[in-house]
Amino acid sequence: MKTSTFNIRIETDLRDAFNRAAEAIHRPAAQVARDLIRDFVAKSKPKLSATELLERREAVDFSRGNSELEGFSAGPEFDTLSERYAAGEIEMEDLWRHIEEKIGHLRVKQDAA
Repeated sequence: MKTSTFNIRIETDLRDAFNRAAEAIHRPAAQVARDLIRDFVAKSKPKLSATELLERREAVDFSRGNSELEGFSAGPEFDTLSERYAAGEIEMEDLWRHIEEKIGHLRVKQDAA
């Protein structure tokens, strides 16, 4: 997954208090900030209906079953993304972007061989 930098301006006292609070729970401040942002985005998204969530779950299960029958495993990173899709946290485009990135990496390795 690609990452980017997100700069914000906050009061020095607030930044210092945030860093101390993160340190108190033995977690990097950047990770705490990412988690807070993810939670905010998840809560801000419109909720999917029960039918939509069921359809997503069935699609993920069907895909996983077919892959396993073929003796193929996409790996834990894809499994995590699939579960996030089934839960309504990400969209199909996010899954495809991941697949395309992986295929690109495979092509590069294949060309180097």
